[in-house]
Amino acid sequence: MSPIMAQPPALQRLGDAPATQDSNLTLPGPTPTFVEGHSRTLAQATLPVADYLPVVAKQTYWKVPFEWTRTVPPRDDPLSQDWSWLNGRTSPEPTRLVADILASSPGPEDRYAVEVLGAEEAARRTLALASGFSYLPDRWHVLSVREQTAGFVLPVIYDGCARDGLDEATIYHMGVSPAHRGTGIGRLLLRQATRLLFTHGVWRIYCDTPSNNAPMIHLFESEGWTRLPAHERPIAL
Repeated sequence: MSPIMAQPPALQRLGDAPATQDSNLTLPGPTPTFVEGHSRTLAQATLPVADYLPVVAKQTYWKVPFEWTRTVPPRDDPLSQDWSWLNGRTSPEPTRLVADILASSPGPEDRYAVEVLGAEEAARRTLALASGFSYLPDRWHVLSVREQTAGFVLPVIYDGCARDGLDEATIYHMGVSPAHRGTGIGRLLLRQATRLLFTHGVWRIYCDTPSNNAPMIHLFESEGWTRLPAHERPIAL
């Protein structure tokens, strides 16, 4: 299963002119983006001037959005004896796992982030979240298979988008390591994140994925998510 990227703001700036400060270059932000009834604030990030590449590639791509508004969570799947869940309360950040997934991602923004920042720095930025999002208490979740990290998922909350006491949420990023794709791990990750957010209390989970990510689109549809109209985006950092 290839990664999902639910429009993480740290990797999708929309092309403001950069401004230099001393020996560093500050990428543009914060910038509000309005999508399907909520706003997202894009955080600033700072890179050394020597490492700077253009913030926005002169290309666009299409994303396919989905939402979960059901009143029941997906089923809780029992794991095999040598499979287990890890999370941010008790385990270190899975930077290497996320870097490997981003480096092999079909997503244009993932590929651009790796090209500009390198895989490990792109992974650190993904795990750090951007302004406008909040982690649940367990932060990230990793599925371990026979003591090997096989996939990760980041269920998060949109700040300031609650309705009637319920938050709006997204899966900030999700992916399966190249060695474990095609084994059903993506489905387990998606169900785990959806259950966690449902238990937290949300009125909607909104996600999207690149239109060329056919396995992820099929997974959303087979899990009962509602498909929304596709939208075009610039490839941006």
